[in-house]
Amino acid sequence: MKRSLFFSPIVSFLLAVFIFSFVGLNFYISLLFLFVFGFSVIFLWRKKEAELLFISCFGLSFFFLGASRVAYLQNLSELKKDLPIEKEKVVLLGKVLEVEETSVLGKKIIAESDSLVVGGKVLNFPTQKVLLRVESAEEFSYGEVVTAEGVMQRIKNYEPKEGERSFDYEYFQKTNGIFFEIYNPEIEKTGVFRGNVLKVRLLKLKEWFVSNINSALSPIASSLVSGMTISGKASLPKTLEENFAKAGIIHIVVLSGFNIAILVRFCQFFLRRFGRRTVVFGGVILLVLFIIMAGGEPPLIRAGVMASIILLSKNSGSKAVPLRVLVFAGASMVFLNPFILVGSPSFILSFLATLAVIWIAPILEKKFLFVTEKAGLREIVASSVAVMILVYPYIAFSFGQVSLVSIFTNILVLPIVSFIMLLGLFVGFLGGFGLLVYSFAVPAELLISYILLVVDFSLLLPFASVRVSEFPFYFLLFIYLVIIFLILKLQKNSSISTR
Repeated sequence: MKRSLFFSPIVSFLLAVFIFSFVGLNFYISLLFLFVFGFSVIFLWRKKEAELLFISCFGLSFFFLGASRVAYLQNLSELKKDLPIEKEKVVLLGKVLEVEETSVLGKKIIAESDSLVVGGKVLNFPTQKVLLRVESAEEFSYGEVVTAEGVMQRIKNYEPKEGERSFDYEYFQKTNGIFFEIYNPEIEKTGVFRGNVLKVRLLKLKEWFVSNINSALSPIASSLVSGMTISGKASLPKTLEENFAKAGIIHIVVLSGFNIAILVRFCQFFLRRFGRRTVVFGGVILLVLFIIMAGGEPPLIRAGVMASIILLSKNSGSKAVPLRVLVFAGASMVFLNPFILVGSPSFILSFLATLAVIWIAPILEKKFLFVTEKAGLREIVASSVAVMILVYPYIAFSFGQVSLVSIFTNILVLPIVSFIMLLGLFVGFLGGFGLLVYSFAVPAELLISYILLVVDFSLLLPFASVRVSEFPFYFLLFIYLVIIFLILKLQKNSSISTR
């Protein structure tokens, strides 16, 4: 009963979000059903003779909660898209939210605005984000107010090049709340600041931290170390990012559960002398600050929510069951932004990878008795194979390319990643201490050189990565149904439970 009360509403909610992301439903109709089943739950509460009916109504109320949430945000999206402009020159006044360097001069700036000037008239609209694709050597920062003059157009899907997999770019940007973009606008700062002071200071700290790493390490090593610690894969040159993806180790520079787990361990080690409560609450606060500073990507938020729940449960004395924590964290994020369930590959891949480590890896670890436990090798092999099982079908479906050497590269690389992150933290925070910083920078350079050697060698192999022909979505669902069936069959012969 307790398990049903936890999983049935969440599964129902996620199923509704998934279905109504493709099929439209009137918001008021979904709201009506939500109230009907919601009142039924209240009426059937504690009536033992109607336990099955209670669980059914409970699940259906969450199903229509998901439907209502999607319908409401779909309506809001349509309002934001319904601006009376199409390829017209406008002057937009907006606040900078994010800046991503795309090349030496190229930048993607996400600005928030609620008004623009078009044809000499001021047009007000619901506050929304606009993507500015800028070519300028000028630096832009969060919180700055800018004016951008250029042709504003709705974001639309583009035709894929020959050999490329089709990608729903319009829906992807919809998950970020972006419906319009301006290419190469004439952009100027107004000198006004409208940012959050705490976030500004955290971003300044990040900038100082990354600059210390850049000054102490070679360009490639600094991009990797800053990527592993705070910047993610955005800090990597495009070629290096593609090589890491082909080698199957791009996850070490995609800030997610792996990096959060290492950060939590560092927090526990440095705060343990101050007592359990300090470890717990100090760890949660540091996680929140770190996520804000690192940009708040979906995998990072999901991992942060999971880690926070586990830390807080330790303080209360209860046992946080990893699978339930993962499902709750994922459902919470989908509730806030239902579009990520089908439109955010990073969220889906992060969720699948974490599910693999929590659910499948412990089962495989008991089967891989032929692999030594020294240096955590059995755990690494089991986790790598588990992640491949759950992640590769989605990667093949979405990107059309999978790495066949990832299990070997992960075995060779993962044991040293935590050491690189620790050395990177020391380099970043001790950047102003002259010779002292090089006692950490030199070993970091050596370890990065080793990783690059592993990547280069793996790419020499003719079967390093393979391209997969495009296949329909229903076939992807069939693959996952087969995987789930086989894993459940394996689990029956194991005493492990993650529920």
